[in-house]
Amino acid sequence: GERLAGALAKCEKLRVLGLGGNPQLFENDPSSSAAFCEALGSLNNIEELHFNETGLVSGGGAGERLAGALAKCEKLRVLGLGGNPQLFENDPSSSAAFCEALGSLNNIEELHFNETGLVSGGGAGERLAGA
Repeated sequence: GERLAGALAKCEKLRVLGLGGNPQLFENDPSSSAAFCEALGSLNNIEELHFNETGLVSGGGAGERLAGALAKCEKLRVLGLGGNPQLFENDPSSSAAFCEALGSLNNIEELHFNETGLVSGGGAGERLAGA
């Protein structure tokens, strides 16, 4: 996960990234997930991100880092995070940060975040409705 994050940070022209169906990619490891989420923020041209069933988790601040990174992906049209049940770990603050970041994605056309542990506590429901 952390090596992948380092390599991705150098792919400035990358438009589509599909890593879905690799449930042990991040092995439910918070530090690996956090490093990866931080690297996403450097992908200025990314239009599609597919991370379904990759073992992303929110521990160690990865949920908030994911939200921050997504907010920088101005060209993002498609986001797939489904099948990562520990992504938000039923954590209202991570869920709220993610929902707030969605509001900055002006080009988004498709969102897939089924089975991610997203919860409405901490104002997340209101932020999602406002996004």
